[in-house]
Amino acid sequence: MVERKLPPSLDDFDRRLATARQARETGERRSSPSAVASHRLLGMAWRVAIELAVAVAVSAAVGVALDRWLGTAPWLMLLLLVMGMAAGGVNAMRAARQLRIDVTGPDASDRTENEKDHPGRP
Repeated sequence: MVERKLPPSLDDFDRRLATARQARETGERRSSPSAVASHRLLGMAWRVAIELAVAVAVSAAVGVALDRWLGTAPWLMLLLLVMGMAAGGVNAMRAARQLRIDVTGPDASDRTENEKDHPGRP
């Protein structure tokens, strides 16, 4: 019987498939750097969204409770709701700034612009 040789692309595919099956059987899992980065970005996005929602919800709930206790409805709820949105926005900006620093590294141009705007502050 004559054995046919597979084209190079199928030989390569067969080799990669065998390696993947062996890795799955031994429990090895290697994540590519791009997969790790995308998971990290997704985690950061969820963190920011949850922090924003929690800040708004908690501040509104505290405002409603204070309004019922003090009889000032709806003023304290509105005031604390605005404050909760501001706090959530500040936290989101802080997380985005930290992510930018983690991804790109501290940028010297940002430091010099900050020093020009606010002398004496780091």
